[in-house]
Amino acid sequence: MTYRILLSGGGTAGSVTPLIALADQIRRQHPHSKFLFLGTADGPERVLAVAAKLPFETMTGAKLRRYWSWLNVRDLGRLWTAYRQARTIVKRWRPDVAVTAGSYVSVPVIWAAHRAGVRTLVHQQDVRPGLANRLMAPAADLITLAFKESAVGFSHRPVRWIGNPVRPEILTGTVDQARQIFNLPTGRPVLLILGGGTGSVAINALVAKLADRLVRHWTIIHVTGPQRDFVKLDSPHYQSFTFLTWQLPHAIAVAEVVISRAGLGAISELAALGKPAIFIPLPNSHQTDNAHVLKAAAAGIVLGQQDHIESRLVAALEQLRANPNVAERLGHNLRQFYNPTALPQMADEVLHLIGL
Repeated sequence: MTYRILLSGGGTAGSVTPLIALADQIRRQHPHSKFLFLGTADGPERVLAVAAKLPFETMTGAKLRRYWSWLNVRDLGRLWTAYRQARTIVKRWRPDVAVTAGSYVSVPVIWAAHRAGVRTLVHQQDVRPGLANRLMAPAADLITLAFKESAVGFSHRPVRWIGNPVRPEILTGTVDQARQIFNLPTGRPVLLILGGGTGSVAINALVAKLADRLVRHWTIIHVTGPQRDFVKLDSPHYQSFTFLTWQLPHAIAVAEVVISRAGLGAISELAALGKPAIFIPLPNSHQTDNAHVLKAAAAGIVLGQQDHIESRLVAALEQLRANPNVAERLGHNLRQFYNPTALPQMADEVLHLIGL
């Protein structure tokens, strides 16, 4: 039997990677299943979907802001255009179910699928439901949750806590392969720096200020994000990449410490490997809520993006380098946020919506 599953997400890698993991899981159970991924033209989703061998089509992106802006007027028109595109694709492709893990590009897709009588699943990753997921909730047949605490944001909708799915390949990285891929020397700790799927201007600027000091003790792998400004350092102990796909599991495996934003995609993958991490959440966003939960559980060092972060970051890195027991404890606590059954549970929920 062939099942047709429409996936939608983008803008950041965090809303994409759970869907790729889901597609792989369902393919293993039902090899003849067909998938179509809908995303934006300029986000990381196209690269990730193509690498996962998922057919990809571009949608118009429209972001609705929680504050007054003339851009909201423009994007209302773009939202209507996106809805018409989604309605045409749903009618042409005739999916059995539509699934999203968030993002604005998914709002017209889920509504178009719902209006066409297609079953829908919305996965809520962050602690605090964002505007996109709240807009999609009335059209969702089921909302799955990464955090139990998120249920209060969907009090009138069917919800189920499953945790956050993680791509199985994240677990396959090895230190030996990482040393070959990145040509890493032995005897020096590796620091992996991630700014999210689209990169982080603030983290790149922070690295530019500190890189000369950090390479004295660390070998740095820095993922800058596409089209993000950064300063290249001429050092054998520093290398930068705009994006990592198949190499990322190996980069995480070899890292003694990871500096990251606090999006749940990154949190979940680091948790799966129990990596000591320093989280710098995007200010005034859902990431700050995620970071508060991690800080309360002593599952990572959380630094606010404010003045004096340079000295605080250097001190935190020195603490972790000098005290392996502290780093090990942080990694152990972070691993408690990983649910290894989240992926098969999410696949089961999708197949249940289809009627299997």
